[in-house]
Amino acid sequence: MAEAKTAPQSPWWGRHWSAFFMAGALLLAGAYSFWQLLPYALQDNPLGFVPLVPVLAAALVAVRARRSQEAGSGRREWTVDVAIAAPLLLGAVFVSLILPVQLAWYFWLYRLDLLVLPLLAVAFVALLWGTGTLLRVWPALLYFVLVWPFPVFLFQRLFGEPLTALATAEAAAYIRLFRLPYTQDPAAPALFLATFRGEEFRYLIAQVCSGTSALTGFLLVGSAILLLGHGSLVDKVTWLVVGALLALASNAVRLFVLFTASVFWGPDRVLGTLHPVLGLLLFILVVGTMLWLAPRLGFHPAPPASGENRHFLWEAVSLTHTWQPALAVGALALVFAVLNFQMRDLAWTTTPEGVPAVTLTSEELAPPLPTWQRQFLERLNWQDLFGPSARGRLYLYERPEGPGVVVQQVLTQDFRSLRAYSVENCDLFHGAEVRSATPVGLGWGIVGTLVNSIGPEGLPGATLYWVQPVLLNGELYHARLALLLDVDEPAPTLSRPALAAGRQRQTVLGLLTFASGRPSAWDDAQFANVDAHLYLLAREMVAAMMVPAAGRAAKACRSCR
Repeated sequence: MAEAKTAPQSPWWGRHWSAFFMAGALLLAGAYSFWQLLPYALQDNPLGFVPLVPVLAAALVAVRARRSQEAGSGRREWTVDVAIAAPLLLGAVFVSLILPVQLAWYFWLYRLDLLVLPLLAVAFVALLWGTGTLLRVWPALLYFVLVWPFPVFLFQRLFGEPLTALATAEAAAYIRLFRLPYTQDPAAPALFLATFRGEEFRYLIAQVCSGTSALTGFLLVGSAILLLGHGSLVDKVTWLVVGALLALASNAVRLFVLFTASVFWGPDRVLGTLHPVLGLLLFILVVGTMLWLAPRLGFHPAPPASGENRHFLWEAVSLTHTWQPALAVGALALVFAVLNFQMRDLAWTTTPEGVPAVTLTSEELAPPLPTWQRQFLERLNWQDLFGPSARGRLYLYERPEGPGVVVQQVLTQDFRSLRAYSVENCDLFHGAEVRSATPVGLGWGIVGTLVNSIGPEGLPGATLYWVQPVLLNGELYHARLALLLDVDEPAPTLSRPALAAGRQRQTVLGLLTFASGRPSAWDDAQFANVDAHLYLLAREMVAAMMVPAAGRAAKACRSCR
């Protein structure tokens, strides 16, 4: 009896070409964002675990894309695939093209560039692999959203202070229980003082030492393990809660080791050698322990075993039949790679630690200028408008051949109050007629708003203001500088100045002006001269404020020129 012949199996590269193509397209489309994600890796803060998300998401896609040998690929519904991909691609274009201009520095502060990546991932999967595969791998793509650090920022903001208080109480308990030679500062309970070889040193328990890093890291890795494994919902939640508690316990152990070792070896040796690796070793120990405990808690951290000959869903994707969507995905990847690379103009505005590049040690942000005489007028008590953290100042900028420009400076931690009490809203509240509110590029990635209005008494005036994040004494503040000038103020006549923005940014600014429903401020002849004076002064002020950060910006910021 003759043996049945089996069809020769395709080479591995022929079966998995679409997986490599998909990975390459995403890496190309977000190349610059992925590159700027690397400095986060293994930082001693919650952001240190974010670079693991793309790797874990790729592993989850591979696991969930497995199917039985008998299961067919099914008929592709191209209309459905395109209907899913199209709005996601439009959203990615909006985030990549419009928001960097509209939000300026805040775009990179909140790393909205990384939000483009999951949008593209879902769109590319729908186009290349089809809706059927998308429905199988959607949990992995949903997990990929965590590559955007904002959820980590929000988690730290919500739980940072309670966990800091918990860590402070733990450290105080260690000192009492083991009689360690530390003194707790009664005015600042998180500050501990001790001496080593006659020299005093201090330990401050900040949020990065409070356990938020260990807890965030375990929740990120543990969520991926939950999606990878199988078990009941109760068992999964139990496993995750136990792991979170163990992560917090590991931070308590870390604090005890650091405090004790510093007494015997000195803080320099401990912070230079033990501190960087201890947290990582304890985290690995926590994850390993939870993997060992998982079966005992009813949760199995591996996919269910199957005796079937299973392969990946993407193996059924034939290049012969899908070359058109593959070509479309490749072209889209190139387009978004260009848009993504242009975001380097904003990358310098935030440090690798995720804080603004412009740092202040005093409330003085409005800079002195060589061609203007700056005069401090008074402090502005605007806490009732901009919150208890608000700090306001009023300046007058003058020069012999020019007008006197009043400058309002507001620093506050309440960003929403700056939106609620914007210059336009304040003008309207006081009965003024707002003729125009036009976004204008001021260089260095900053976009201001030029407001022309007629006051309630018929006096025309212009205001140019912008908002930017700054770091004041180690804390995030939002600064607004508003330049005010009346039309009747004597001033030499100026021609319309050259705007500090490239062709693409000017196009986006024009679209934003059109969307506002108001005419452009530059088209109003009554305000043309005062607008030019305000714009040139704002350009000088922005350039002067950026001097401390110019070293990082010199090669990165093309819009600075």
